[in-house]
Amino acid sequence: MVGVGWSAVTLAATAIIADVMPSFECGRAIGANDSFNAVAAIALPLLAGPAVELFGLSALAILGTGLVIFPFVLLLMRLKGMTSWQCASRASRDDAGYATGPIQV
Repeated sequence: MVGVGWSAVTLAATAIIADVMPSFECGRAIGANDSFNAVAAIALPLLAGPAVELFGLSALAILGTGLVIFPFVLLLMRLKGMTSWQCASRASRDDAGYATGPIQV
């Protein structure tokens, strides 16, 4: 199940990056995202064992929960006060190579 979740998140992130980035920066942004994913896939399993040994599994679960909630809170703060029309108009910019339709998630 971990592989299915990892694949779903990776595909969704790539699609979102492709929708919101200008076309001339799209490849660089997707490459940076993929590089970060590769580094995380190597480093985090190596760090998890010692972290569980030192702090316990509960601390690791709390840290993981915080890492999931933090970006979600940032997203909510960013979208606070924006109407759905404003969100769609931000996604439909077409000058400078931006995607020309609302983000399809």
